[in-house]
Amino acid sequence: MLRLQVGSLFWSGLPCSLHVWVSRGTSGKTRSNPRGNPDKHDCTKEANMIAARFALCILICLARGVWWICEQPVSSVAMYLHYIEHAIYPARTMLGFQAGFIQKFWMGLFGHRSLKRTVIFGDAPFIHMFSLAARVTQADREKHQWSSDGNMKVTVNKSTGKKSVSGGPKLKDTQSYPIRFCSRIAEYFKKYCVESQPY
Repeated sequence: MLRLQVGSLFWSGLPCSLHVWVSRGTSGKTRSNPRGNPDKHDCTKEANMIAARFALCILICLARGVWWICEQPVSSVAMYLHYIEHAIYPARTMLGFQAGFIQKFWMGLFGHRSLKRTVIFGDAPFIHMFSLAARVTQADREKHQWSSDGNMKVTVNKSTGKKSVSGGPKLKDTQSYPIRFCSRIAEYFKKYCVESQPY
């Protein structure tokens, strides 16, 4: 990471499994309590430690003049962890830094097999450009025929009738980025971070 030059881009996909709604029964994580219950489950504690170390990476980016972006599923509460909030809004505690950006959009509009509501946050100046993919029309749905089959699995307790939701066999496949999405990142980075900067 220390080899990144001034004006380069640090792209990250923080492991999201313990920050999203589907694992809430285990992690206890919510927007109002993004740390969840680390004293109850070691996996929650580990997820918080990874997020804290990720936040340190972001602070290194800020100090070295490196742009940064993090991608998460929209139900993730990772960006509400206080140490990541400090990285998104560094001006709250440090002088000379501007606030970061947050943008929600649909990954399906870039060729993902699922519609997949996504959020990116960071300080790269092109993040707002993904607002162009923030709305899905009926024509889009008819054109793309997105499918979420196999992403989730619903289990019913026969004795209580209570339903529980867990990741399905195809959920892990949704982690991959479509080529069109990666190309758009490269295009925006070149336009807004390379060609428009004086260095």
